[in-house]
Amino acid sequence: MSKTAKIATFKNESDGVDAIRDDLEALRSDFTKLLRTLREHGREDIVALASDASDVIAEKKESVSSWASGTSDKLREVVREEPLQACAIALGIGTVLGALVTRR
Repeated sequence: MSKTAKIATFKNESDGVDAIRDDLEALRSDFTKLLRTLREHGREDIVALASDASDVIAEKKESVSSWASGTSDKLREVVREEPLQACAIALGIGTVLGALVTRR
């Protein structure tokens, strides 16, 4: 895999993360609306809405699971092809996170 292809893969994965983040935000918004609606409607409507919410949750869970499994496979491949680069990146990320955590 060329370096350009790897960079494109990481950009696509970043887009995937952004898309999942947007989906989760939409899901949160949907649940907020659902709670408002639950307060306004009777028990019969609550059962139907809960079923719909369960379906949405299952759909989002499947979406996140499939994205995560595909991403982890790509990441393993990149680490196997460029182990030193992967170690350097991990070291850099660890250094930045360590600096942020210990910063007062």
